[in-house]
Amino acid sequence: MFYFDDSESLSWHRQKWEKMHKLGAAFFVLLVGALGFGVLPFLVVSCWDVFVKHEQMDAFVFAFDTLFWLLDGLFWGTVIWQVSEKRYRRAKKEEDQIKGKSA
Repeated sequence: MFYFDDSESLSWHRQKWEKMHKLGAAFFVLLVGALGFGVLPFLVVSCWDVFVKHEQMDAFVFAFDTLFWLLDGLFWGTVIWQVSEKRYRRAKKEEDQIKGKSA
């Protein structure tokens, strides 16, 4: 999602990440992690189980699945934030070094 590499799209990714970076880690982890990778898969899996597999979902299964997917999303969001921040800092440092040499 927000990975930095040596491709042509580096500046686009970096600009996008800088905007997300300004919003902060908590916002990213909650929005992208918990909602995007927690709630959305929970809804898809739950709907699949109920409407396609015709399974009953009792309160315990609902609570367990909700908690599982939210925690999974929080974990995923945290990991992606850390990886993206590390790559962003490295790319920024390399760019600053290049600018320093050419000046």
